[in-house]
Amino acid sequence: MSFSGFNSESSDSFGSDWGGSLVPSPGGNPLVGMLRNLLPAAMVGVGGAVVNAVTAPFQQRRQQQKREDFEKIMLLAKYKADESLQTRQFGHDLEVQGNQHRHDLTMQGNQFGHDLTMQGNQFAHDRAMFQQNATLQVGLQENQFAHDRAMFQENKALQLGLQYLEHGQQNALQQRQFAHDGAMFQQQRELQLGLHYLSTQAAKEAAIEQYKLAQDSHEYKMARQLFPNLSLKGMGDKCTEAIDYGRATPLYVIPSSFKIADYYGLELFGDVPDWPQKFTKFLDQLNNQRLQLLRQFLGAYGAGDGQRSALLLWGVWSDHCADEAAHLNLHALGRGVVPMVASEVKVSGDQLVVLLSYVGIQESFCQQLLALPFGELLRGLAINEALRWEEKRQQLLAKQTRSEAEINARGGINEQNRQLWLEEQEDLAADRHLSSEDYPYQRGHLGGQAGTLIAVCELVGQLLAVDLHYLASAMDVQRGTLLTPALPRLLPQLFQTLIASGLTAILRQLVSTIVQAYVQALQKLQLQALIPDLVLEIAQELAGIENNELTSLLTEFSLKTLAGLRNLGVEVSLEGVRPLEAAIFKEDRDLVHRINGCLVALNHSERIEIDRAYFDRGVACLQRGDFAQAVQELSTKLELNATVEAYWQRARAYFGLQDWDNALVDLNQVAVLQHRLAEVFELRGDILRQQGEIQLAITAYNQAQEKGSPTAQRKREDLQRWWQDHERHPCGQQ
Repeated sequence: MSFSGFNSESSDSFGSDWGGSLVPSPGGNPLVGMLRNLLPAAMVGVGGAVVNAVTAPFQQRRQQQKREDFEKIMLLAKYKADESLQTRQFGHDLEVQGNQHRHDLTMQGNQFGHDLTMQGNQFAHDRAMFQQNATLQVGLQENQFAHDRAMFQENKALQLGLQYLEHGQQNALQQRQFAHDGAMFQQQRELQLGLHYLSTQAAKEAAIEQYKLAQDSHEYKMARQLFPNLSLKGMGDKCTEAIDYGRATPLYVIPSSFKIADYYGLELFGDVPDWPQKFTKFLDQLNNQRLQLLRQFLGAYGAGDGQRSALLLWGVWSDHCADEAAHLNLHALGRGVVPMVASEVKVSGDQLVVLLSYVGIQESFCQQLLALPFGELLRGLAINEALRWEEKRQQLLAKQTRSEAEINARGGINEQNRQLWLEEQEDLAADRHLSSEDYPYQRGHLGGQAGTLIAVCELVGQLLAVDLHYLASAMDVQRGTLLTPALPRLLPQLFQTLIASGLTAILRQLVSTIVQAYVQALQKLQLQALIPDLVLEIAQELAGIENNELTSLLTEFSLKTLAGLRNLGVEVSLEGVRPLEAAIFKEDRDLVHRINGCLVALNHSERIEIDRAYFDRGVACLQRGDFAQAVQELSTKLELNATVEAYWQRARAYFGLQDWDNALVDLNQVAVLQHRLAEVFELRGDILRQQGEIQLAITAYNQAQEKGSPTAQRKREDLQRWWQDHERHPCGQQ
C-alpha cells in the first residue's frame, strides 16, 4: 500500500472520518500511530520497530514532503490568511467606506432633512406670519370697513333723521299752525259771535230805551194812525222780555192787501154788466188762497224750533199807506225793538210787483223783490187749465155716456180756452200766428191760482227776510253758532204748490233771487265758507223738480264756489268733480254728503270720497318724495277706510323714510291679503338688504321672482355677486 498520493485534503477528509488526526506527532511514525488506533497496545509495541526500520526512508521523504506540504500549506494558509485578511480588510474597507458613505448619506440626508425641516419650518413660520399679518390686516380692514360703513350709515341715518326731524318739525309746525289758525279762527269766530251777540243785545237794550221814549213822539202817533190795528204794546212786551232773557225776538210778518186797479177787471172779464161782481169774486178767491198759504208756511217755519218764529199779522196793513210811507212808519213803530217784515203785492201796469220792507235792530230796508209779467202768467195758467180740461174731456168721451156737446158745455170757460188754444196751434202750424193779444183767453176763473202765485212769491220774500234776520241777529246758544236758514227745507213744498197750479215759469227766477240774497248776506257776515253748503242744501231739497234743472245749476254753482274758496286752481264741473277731492278733508263730511246726494239725484256716476282724497294726496306726496306727508295722508286714509292698496303705498312711504320696521309691518298686512305679492316680496328684499339680512333678502327676492317680478332676479344676482366679492375682499365697498 502506497501513501505517496496522500495530501492534506485527503488526510483531512480521512481523518475526519475516523475521528482522529493523521498528522504525525513530532518524532513519531504515522503508521504506528495508525496501528495504535487499530490494534491493541502490545501488538503495536512489537511491530513498531520493524515498521520504523522499513519505513524510515519513506518517513524522511514523507516528512520532507510533509514539510514541503506543510510549507505549501502554510504558504497557502498564509496566502489564504493574507487573502482572507485582504478580503476582510477590503470588506472592512468596503464596510468602512459603506458605513462612511451611509454615514455621509445619512448625514447628508439628515442635513437635507434638517434643511428641509428648517425650510419647512421657516416657510410655515413665514406662512403663519403672513397669514397672521394678513388676518390682522384683514381684521383691521374689516374693522375699518365696518367702522366706515357704520359711520356712513350713522351719518346717513343722522342725515335722514335730521331730514325726517326737519320734515316732522315742518309738518308739526304746519299742523300746529293749522291747529293754531283753526283755534284762532274758531276763537275769533266765537269772539265775533260773542261780540255780535253782545252788540246785538246792547243795541236791543238801547232800542228799548228809545222805544219807550219814542212812544210819546209825533212820529209814533202818526204811525199809529196808519196802523191802528197793530197791538204794539203786546208785541213790544213780548220782544222786551225776549231781549231781557237773551233770546231771539219773534219776527212779525205784516202782509198788505192785494192792490190791483179796477180797470184790470175789464181785461179779465171784458165789458160785461156783471164784471165788477166777477172781479170781486176773483179777488176774494185770490186773497183767501193767499191767506191760507201764508198761514200754512209761516206756521211751518218755526215748527220744531223754539228759537225762532214768524208771526203772521193779517189785516193790519193800511190801504192808505204807500211803499216808502209803510217802511218809515213801521220803523217808527218798531224802533228796532219789534222786528217786522212787511210785504206789499200789487199790479203795476202788467207787472206783478212784490215789495219787501224789513225793520230790524241794526238795519232796515225797503226794496222790490220781484217783478213778474202778471198778464202773461195768467195766460199761461189759462192754457194750463184748458189742457187739463182736455185730458178730462177725452176721458169723458171715452166713456160714451154723454154727447160731445154736453161734455163741451160742461167745460165752460176752460172749453172756450181750449177752442182758442186749438185755433192758436193751427195758426202756428200754418205760420200765421199773431200776437198774444189776438188770442184773448178767459182768466177770470183763475183767482185761486193767482192767489197761489202771489202767496208763494210773497212767502219767498218774507221767509228770506226772516232767515236773514235770524242769521244776522240771533245765535244757537246751545251750539254757539248762528241760526241756519230754514227756508230751504220749505222750498220743495212751496214749489210743488206752484207746479200743481201750472206756474213753473218763475221757478228759476225765484231760486236765483234766493241764492243771490243768501250769498250777499253770508259775504256781509264774512261767512263765505257756508255758501256752498247752503246752496247745496237748496239743490238737494229741489231734487226731482223741473227735471232736476234747478238742482243741476245749483250744484255746479256750489262746486265752482267751493273750488274758488279753497284756491284749488282746477276747473271743476258736474262732469269732472274728482279734482275737488284735492281740497276735501275729513271735517267736510256733511258737505261731501250733500255733494254726493246731489250727484245721485242727477244720476252722475262720480262721487266725492273723503278717504280716496287722502289716498290720492298721499300717493301724490309719495311720487314727489314727500314721504312724511305721504305717511300722514295715508294714515288718515287707513283710519277712515282701511284698504290693502293704502297699506302698500304707506309701506313704500315708510321705505322712503328708512323706517324699516313700520314698512315691514305694512308689507305683512299686504301679504296677508294676497295683494301685489311680487312687489311685496321684492320690497321686503330691499328692506332686508338694507338691514344686512343677506340670506333673508335673497329668499325674499326668490319669492318675488316666483310671483312674477321682472326685476327680482337681477337684484338677487347683484346681491349675491356683491356678497361673494365681499367675502373675498371684505374691505371692498358695496
